[in-house]
Amino acid sequence: MMTGMASAFSGIQAGGRMLSVGAHNIANAQTEGFKRARALVEEASAGGGVTVTVQTDTSPGPQLFSGEDSYIVREGSNV
Repeated sequence: MMTGMASAFSGIQAGGRMLSVGAHNIANAQTEGFKRARALVEEASAGGGVTVTVQTDTSPGPQLFSGEDSYIVREGSNV
């Protein structure tokens, strides 16, 4: 069983990781083809603090057409 301080520290680390993922998403929001990340916070075990799992969202972004008469299609950001 974790002590109260260790459990609180895991929460602080989780909060920092969530902020990092959010900053990464914002910084790359205009990048063509960028896939956003999601931070999932879960309880490690009863009284054991929390863990953060980062998952990449693989859903497709909007299709972008390049040029006026071009048929080249690129995938946009899904943010």
